[in-house]
Amino acid sequence: MDALASRFDHTSPALIDMQKDVNRVEKLVGDHDLTISLLPYDYHPEIAKMCIRKRRDMVTASYLSPAMADLHRA
Repeated sequence: MDALASRFDHTSPALIDMQKDVNRVEKLVGDHDLTISLLPYDYHPEIAKMCIRKRRDMVTASYLSPAMADLHRA
């Protein structure tokens, strides 16, 4: 993971257990300009809510689920 990120300036990869350390995830979201979520799709609404609270951008490779569409409309 670090080898990939080290090729790009201003990147900070993080490996975190989303189920065990939600507070650390939210702190990371707030500390960075952009969150790239590669988590399973069912975690994306929770990450998106963190990004909304922290006024940060989010990118995901997943499709638009109904839960994510609801956040987009809000």
